Amino acid sequence: APLVGAAFTLGPYRVAGGPYTVSAGQYLHDRPCAMAVGASYRQVIDLADPEGTGRMITFAGQSGHVGSKHYADLTALWLRGDTVPMRLAPWPERSRDLRLRPA
Repeated sequence: APLVGAAFTLGPYRVAGGPYTVSAGQYLHDRPCAMAVGASYRQVIDLADPEGTGRMITFAGQSGHVGSKHYADLTALWLRGDTVPMRLAPWPERSRDLRLRPA
């Protein structure tokens, strides 16, 4: 959308990585130095302590609404490879589980 497309476009940004790295990204073969597709979400959790170690980052921001102050609030962190703490919900109490059983 030529008239509004720029409002929804962030970048271009220089990023490290390649198709076989942790920060994986793919490029077009006729433009090998211009990444065309890459990860937009990263999550790291130590399974020995998931509640205390959960970290995440999403490209752009916490809102998908272009008018929100949170539309691109995580971009700088994402570009640096940083993450933010992530809260993982505890397992629900056993008495509150919903079990569906076929008739």
